[in-house]
Amino acid sequence: MALTHYKQDTSEASPWWSKHYRVVSGPQSETLTDLDRKRGRSYLKIGFADDTIFLPVNEVPWFLNTIREMLLLTQLKTGWDGEDAKPVSIDSLEVATKLLDNVVTKNTPSPYIFPLSEGGIQFEWHTEEIDLEIEVSGNSEVVVLFRGPDNNAIAWEARLEDAVGRLKEYVQQLS
Repeated sequence: MALTHYKQDTSEASPWWSKHYRVVSGPQSETLTDLDRKRGRSYLKIGFADDTIFLPVNEVPWFLNTIREMLLLTQLKTGWDGEDAKPVSIDSLEVATKLLDNVVTKNTPSPYIFPLSEGGIQFEWHTEEIDLEIEVSGNSEVVVLFRGPDNNAIAWEARLEDAVGRLKEYVQQLS
């Protein structure tokens, strides 16, 4: 697995994530879309033995470390739990990164990260008043358990694109 930052040449002094990143070499099929370039998005290109993916990079201070931790979970051996658990799938890694990119802010604390036995990823945040657990699978399914300040627990599941708005509200309460 190769982890590489691709960035545009610039002489401006600013944090690396605020620069416009792009693929600077490789086949044309690996370039970012025009829309992403216009939005000034930053990406990590990650090469696996049989696949290459692009993950969005966020300016949240802990975001890159979280991606690194999730990458390590893709290297788990089958049976890592002493039974028949799978390593975290590349699809789950992509979905989990997109989820975080869409719901966290600079003030969001870093999550605890756990592998799931079927190849997914679980994020957890726990404060005195709030517990938030999010399970992410490679098929874009998200399972959420939220306990708020009123101590009522809410559990639900949805597709990633349908879950983002509601998750933003929960994550905002953590900040």
